[in-house]
Amino acid sequence: METIDNRILLSAKDVAMVIAYPGLTDGLARSMRQIRHWTQCDLIKTANSKHTGRGRSRLYEEEPTIFIAAMLMELSRFGITVDKMQPLSDWFYEDWEADSFGVYSGAITGEWIGYISIDWNVDPKTGNFGEPELRVFSDAKSMGYEMEQDDLVPKSSCSTILNVNQIIDRLNWDYINTVMGRNTWA
Repeated sequence: METIDNRILLSAKDVAMVIAYPGLTDGLARSMRQIRHWTQCDLIKTANSKHTGRGRSRLYEEEPTIFIAAMLMELSRFGITVDKMQPLSDWFYEDWEADSFGVYSGAITGEWIGYISIDWNVDPKTGNFGEPELRVFSDAKSMGYEMEQDDLVPKSSCSTILNVNQIIDRLNWDYINTVMGRNTWA
């Protein structure tokens, strides 16, 4: 962790410590490799240059990096490749910026359950995934994100639904709170 211009920035190791799956013997090492790879492939944005040179750490904004890295980590469990994650990462960054008090914030505070639905269009000739179509919804009636049953039915032959609350709950908040000197994150 470093402080620059009154912003607290995290190292790749800090981010990895938060998103690593607990209980895996190689969880931290795997998360570090993933973050470095995702940074090189522009899935995760750095606060400084991604080409820092020897002995200088890449630095990341706490928000939205932790959340986007956690979403990408979850998707990697399904074998989603970097090229298929690129539009998802772009969408996560755009949606984070546009989501003031929306699905992410409600999921973080536990006020409601937030979901991200990804419909994968499949190329009929090759059978490969095409461009994903994303939708956000939650059980928060006041936010207008709830969806009808017909809207939840996939529009393509393959669909993935991410439970944002469960992804956020799995993160190592004790580590980040200790590093940042906070009593609690939220």
